[in-house]
Amino acid sequence: MEFKSKLKSSRIIHVPISSIKPNSAQPRKYFDKDEIEKLAESIKQVGIISPLLIRKRDNKATFSIAGELLTPEQYELIAGERRLRAAKRAGLKKVPCILSKTDDNGSAVIALTENLQRKDLNFFEEAYAMQRLMFMTESTQSELAQTLGISQSAVANKVRLLRFSAEEKEEIIRGGLSERQARALLRLDSKGDRLFMIKRIGERQLNAPDTEKAVAEFLKHKAENEKTGSRRVVGTVDVRFFVNSIDNAVSLIRKAGINVGSTRRENSESIEISLIIPKTGVKIIEENL
Repeated sequence: MEFKSKLKSSRIIHVPISSIKPNSAQPRKYFDKDEIEKLAESIKQVGIISPLLIRKRDNKATFSIAGELLTPEQYELIAGERRLRAAKRAGLKKVPCILSKTDDNGSAVIALTENLQRKDLNFFEEAYAMQRLMFMTESTQSELAQTLGISQSAVANKVRLLRFSAEEKEEIIRGGLSERQARALLRLDSKGDRLFMIKRIGERQLNAPDTEKAVAEFLKHKAENEKTGSRRVVGTVDVRFFVNSIDNAVSLIRKAGINVGSTRRENSESIEISLIIPKTGVKIIEENL
């Protein structure tokens, strides 16, 4: 993996925040507001410990203020967007930076690599970053793995996560599933099956080993159903359907004038429903036909 990147100087310069443009190749899509706020408070107390990495922009537009010739957004951020956002939040006007002499690809590669090595991304963002790095540098999975200091299989497993649709990715992140759980779900070929299992894992609060077991059982039941020609689907959705049917039946009984009592207890393994129907005191409803 080769790219043009060279630090012009290790000297730290202080650059106006207004002159720094965010990196368009930033792989991180989600910035936790609470974390940014905490970092901003830290910056207020001790300042920015690690300088931002920037490069000069090829921007010819200039304007003059009080006789000083200025160029808007003279620099592009290469690495340090969390620090830049927190600095803005803390009210800083300038931030410490190191100027790098690099091209567009070099800037993108540094930004992506820094995020990967700092573990600042979720696993889907990491997968996207790796795929983009390989595309930009025309590298193989093996070459990328060597650059990042990880195994080729780790890169392959990560990139495979991009098979999920945007909807599936959103549900996985919302449900708090781990990368290991997400990889287990890739055993399912159908998007509908994957979405069903994502919800099921969340409802049952399964850990990674239990998720792998649940996926294996799902595939086993599905294979058995296909072999026997059965159209029955085994899973939580079927159970909920029957529970709703019971609720509807109770509603109809009550509308008929019978004061039926109903209680429900539910745990991770089962749903217990009890009905109490009185033998006396039934209200008879007559209608004129």
